[in-house]
Amino acid sequence: GRSLPEMDDEFAKTAGDYEDFAEMKAKTKESLVEQFKTEAENSYNDKIVDMIVEGAKFKYPPQMIEAEVDNYFRNLENQLRQYGMELEGYLTSQGKTREEIAEEIKPGAEEQLKRQLVLMELANKEEITISDEEIEQRSAEFIESVNQSFPPEQAKEFLTEETIRGMVSRIISDEMTKRTLERISLIAKGEYVPEEEEEVLDEVPEITESDLEPEAEEESKEAEDTNEDESEE
Repeated sequence: GRSLPEMDDEFAKTAGDYEDFAEMKAKTKESLVEQFKTEAENSYNDKIVDMIVEGAKFKYPPQMIEAEVDNYFRNLENQLRQYGMELEGYLTSQGKTREEIAEEIKPGAEEQLKRQLVLMELANKEEITISDEEIEQRSAEFIESVNQSFPPEQAKEFLTEETIRGMVSRIISDEMTKRTLERISLIAKGEYVPEEEEEVLDEVPEITESDLEPEAEEESKEAEDTNEDESEE
C-alpha cells in the first residue's frame, strides 16, 4: 500500500510557505482556532436573530418577497456568467422552469426577508451607519478585483450598470448586517459600552497609589496633632 509522507521540515516546505514543520503546525493550529471561533460566533449570532424573529410581528407587501426572489436570480445569473453560462442553459440542465425554482426558494426568501427586516430595525434603533467614503472604497476594490481577474472585454461585459448597482447595494447590506450582528452580540453578552459612556470613562483620571499617599500622610499628621493636643490638656 501507499505510505504516508514523513512529517518533517521538507514536507512542510512542499505543503506551503513554511520555514519548517514547527511553523506549519503552529499556523495550522492558529487557522483552525480562528475558524472554530468564527463558526461559534456566527452560530451564536444566528440564534440571537432567530429568537428576535420568532418574537417579532411582521407586516410587509408580497412584492418584497418577489424582490427577494428576483435578487436570487440576479445573483445566480452573475455567478453563471463568470463561468460562461446563461440562466436558460442552467434551467435546462436542472430540468426545471424559472417559476418552479422560484416556488422552491420562496420559503427561504421569506425567512431571509424577515431577518433583514429585523436587522434593519435594529440598525436604525442603534444608529448604525456606513459612510459614503467606505462604500466608494469597497466598490473601487470590487471593480479592481474584477478587472484583475478577467480579460478587459469580459470585465467590461460583467461590470454593467445593473451589476454595479447590485454590488453597491450588497456592500451596504453586508456591512450593515455585519455591524448590527456585532452590536447585538455585544449587547447580549453584556459587553457593549455606548460611545457616550466610553468618552466619560476616557475622561476619568487614573488614580494610582502615589496619588493617595499625600492624603494619607496628611491624615496621619492631623491624627498626631490631635494626640499632642490631648496630651497637653
